[in-house]
Amino acid sequence: MIVRVASIALLVAVVTWLGGWWPVLLVSLAAGWLWRASGGRAGSVALGAVLGWGALLGADALHPRFLALSTVLGGVFALPGIVVAIVTLAFAACVGWSAATVAAEVGRLTTR
Repeated sequence: MIVRVASIALLVAVVTWLGGWWPVLLVSLAAGWLWRASGGRAGSVALGAVLGWGALLGADALHPRFLALSTVLGGVFALPGIVVAIVTLAFAACVGWSAATVAAEVGRLTTR
């Protein structure tokens, strides 16, 4: 399981860096499809997505611009900047979990 989560995390971080958040959906769909026999491992995919985005957020947090951006976004949403980061990670988890679940179920139904 650790290897699967780490693989998803690395892949999610790379594809996000290269193409934004949309490729995370494609990676999650592919993972769900590949692991459809075991229910898509949606929890593992969601955890991998969170860890991948968390790594990117952590790398960005090392730069002074991150604090300025999180302060501005927090002001826009009337929330502390840390809440914006948590919501970002929750979004990654939701995308990963839902795409893996859908792909696993579609794969399971089409291979009967």
